[in-house]
Amino acid sequence: MRNRRLFNLLILLLSLTTGFGTLWFTQVLVEKLKKEEHQKVLNIAGATRLLSNTSFSFDNNYSFIIDIIQNNESIPLIVLDEMGKVVTSRNVIKDGEPLSKLEAPLEQMKLHYAPIEIKLTGDKKNYIYYDDSIWLKRLRFFPYVQIILVGFLFLFLWWFYRRQNAMEKNLLWVGLAKETAHQLGTPISALQAWLDLLELEMEDPMMVGEMRKDVKHLSYIAERFSMIGSLPTMEEYSLVTLMNDRISYFQPRAPKKIKFFHPEVENPWIIPMNKILLGWVFENLIKNALDSMDGEGEIHITYGEEKGFVYVEISDTGKGISPKLQNKIFKTGFSTKPRGWGLGLSLARRIVEEYHHGRIRLIKSVENQGSVFRVSLKI
Repeated sequence: MRNRRLFNLLILLLSLTTGFGTLWFTQVLVEKLKKEEHQKVLNIAGATRLLSNTSFSFDNNYSFIIDIIQNNESIPLIVLDEMGKVVTSRNVIKDGEPLSKLEAPLEQMKLHYAPIEIKLTGDKKNYIYYDDSIWLKRLRFFPYVQIILVGFLFLFLWWFYRRQNAMEKNLLWVGLAKETAHQLGTPISALQAWLDLLELEMEDPMMVGEMRKDVKHLSYIAERFSMIGSLPTMEEYSLVTLMNDRISYFQPRAPKKIKFFHPEVENPWIIPMNKILLGWVFENLIKNALDSMDGEGEIHITYGEEKGFVYVEISDTGKGISPKLQNKIFKTGFSTKPRGWGLGLSLARRIVEEYHHGRIRLIKSVENQGSVFRVSLKI
């Protein structure tokens, strides 16, 4: 945790340093270029004044002065006479376009810089209005664009680092789950052998039968752990048979004052499923129902079809779920139990929605009256 915070802080400091350093350097560069462009406009004004001076000798200086004026390929400028009429313009409109298109740029120029006065012969005057070159304008916005890009880079690195951490943790949990499944295999095999021996020596087959169910349930648990991190295989199996199997396991182990009600149905609803994982879903819902009733109540199982789906509803007469908590129950880590890990319903949703392309949701829950969960699967 500490290393992650240090990494995030380092990336943030690096991003801020790069962003503000670029901003400062660009502002210095902008001011320098602005002064150079202003000086260039002054040179153009001086050259224009010299061209208008009839006493000036053009023998050796004419081409040089013309070059000063014509070499301006970037600074937009408009020259007005004393009456405010356009004398000429440069880098504002294209050749052949009407002078009316100069009005809007001229208003912008008047807002940005004071005009440069050109004193001509005969006490006449012209005025040069100008603006920053397109490159200077772009350069002003460049640091802000770069800061945004650096910000996106920081967010990406932060997201990538978080994702890498999550992947490492997932791999750790997957490895731990598979190792747990492997470790469970040995005692389960031994228990099955002991059960075979007990069956030969004991007179009460019911006790051995229930013990076999527990060992079988342990085998299911080990198999579930071994599936974590792998793509489950699907097979055609009866939804009703799977549900009855889970009920037959929990019913004799539930408190005597809890009654199970599940109807006899003619349609077995044979659908593609992974019965180990889907059985885990129903087991979680039944266990949650049992935990909510404090040793007394009813669990009702109902089936139905709806828009290409078969659904199973598991309702109980337990404590129910508070309305403010109902939208949180499927979130990983959320639990209403003091020692709960908050994984049961989260895993159930993943098994139903990602692996079986179905839906699981809380249909209804009223405090001190009970809850109804529905699992819908494609037929």
